[in-house]
Amino acid sequence: NDPTPPPPTPAMMNPAPPSTATLRVAFAAGLAAGGLAFLALLARRRRQRTRRSGKVISLHRFAVKGLTGDELDAAVLQRGGTFPEDRRWGLLRKESIEDFDPQAPQWIHKMKFYAACSAGQDLARLKTGFDNLTTTLTVKDKRTDNTLLQAKLGTTDGRAKVEQFFGEFLADESGKQAEIALVSAADGLPNQFGNTTSGVEASGDGRTLHLVNLATVRDLRAAADIDLDPMIFRANVVFDGPEPWEEFEWVGRTIVVGEVTMRVIKRTVRCAATCVDLATAAAGPDVPGLLKRHFPQHGPYLGVYAQVVNGG
Repeated sequence: NDPTPPPPTPAMMNPAPPSTATLRVAFAAGLAAGGLAFLALLARRRRQRTRRSGKVISLHRFAVKGLTGDELDAAVLQRGGTFPEDRRWGLLRKESIEDFDPQAPQWIHKMKFYAACSAGQDLARLKTGFDNLTTTLTVKDKRTDNTLLQAKLGTTDGRAKVEQFFGEFLADESGKQAEIALVSAADGLPNQFGNTTSGVEASGDGRTLHLVNLATVRDLRAAADIDLDPMIFRANVVFDGPEPWEEFEWVGRTIVVGEVTMRVIKRTVRCAATCVDLATAAAGPDVPGLLKRHFPQHGPYLGVYAQVVNGG
């Protein structure tokens, strides 16, 4: 688990209107003028109240932990939930299969999976997409765009195809296949193979949303003089507007996205998963090291985790 950061400066956030039912509102990515507001009331240095507004730039769902995500035009969120199918599936190392019970799913450490943290350069060679209605996972070669696999994760045969494909794809240098179990919680049971225990610690529910501020990414790019793809941070919500690092002041407070109210619960510690060049699938900059070097006041953190308080 990542270490608990120092308590944030208290921030005053935009309160959500009371509601007795889940508010259904689609919040769209990449809108121009008139786009949906990402609103927060923040404590200023002089403790003056001011409204900080911004814009959602893009929404992303990662159906299989560690694989590339699907960009969404809109999403409907329920209280306590996350994007539909987000990290529902995981490529678990078979040696850790006893750690997972589909009837009583619990948080599992990320290193027990083949994922961005442990197989990032290999998986960056692939482009994947997931269809909710058919549960079909499509895997393509990122360089050639050739389709390598199509499999329905909702079927026993489809899951076996995925395990076989990734077992061969992630074979070691000697040619020994990786032993992989494609796992998910039993139908109807809420679960997300996330990297953090912060959700469980905050509310008893492990499901979270990961938010990244583009202004913070730009600040890191400029300070370190590097070209950095924001998608290396695997955020569900990418937004712009607030000042760099301002999102860290939101920890323990609520924010409103459209009519969805979220409580920000923790900063996101960065790991080796961010040290890959997504364009070339080669080793990339040491992002955690650069964060500590150029922003020691924050340490190796970028992004925040949140949970849905009122859906929409």
